[in-house]
Amino acid sequence: MKDDLKEKMKDGTRYLLSGVYVEAKEIDKAAKELQTLVKRNPDNPTFKNDLGFIWADNDMKLAESEKLIREALDQDKKRQEKLNEKLKEKARWKRR
Repeated sequence: MKDDLKEKMKDGTRYLLSGVYVEAKEIDKAAKELQTLVKRNPDNPTFKNDLGFIWADNDMKLAESEKLIREALDQDKKRQEKLNEKLKEKARWKRR
């Protein structure tokens, strides 16, 4: 198996595991998995958003959780703007 695929699978497993930990009320373990994911994938707004809300929902690291959530929102907005531009470009190209 290629290294890229292995890493994506590891990340997917960590993400699922963080959800299991949240359901089991093991917030510190969930946060640890998400922190690892944020470090490995700094441009992924989902991981930042989830970590921020897990902390906020449990009255933990409130300043850091707000920062992560704001970063996630900003990243997601930029990602959506890029997607919209690509869609507009395709529409312009099809009209030609």
